Amino acid sequence: MTGINTPADALSYIYRVYGLGDDEYEVVESDGQVVVRVYRCPFSEYIEENASACSISLGIKKGLLEQALGKPVHLLDNGSRPLLLRTAHIPSGDRYCEFKLYLD
Repeated sequence: MTGINTPADALSYIYRVYGLGDDEYEVVESDGQVVVRVYRCPFSEYIEENASACSISLGIKKGLLEQALGKPVHLLDNGSRPLLLRTAHIPSGDRYCEFKLYLD
């Protein structure tokens, strides 16, 4: 895909496709990781009835990140990198959803 060269590009692309404005999510790169915080859940109307929307979204992130990085992205912390973890979740009561991509 044109314009997706880094993990931050891939994560930003996802939220633009989901229709979020620049003030509804942020992507920050620092110290061998990329952190994305989403302040408005693009799936809020589906989550209460079908929580699988969160898992589907995680799979989309994983696929685009693998394309940007050129290697597999892990979702379970078994010591392998890169690793993508969800660390906050709006449906669980957090103010935002947060995903951390550990590169090193």
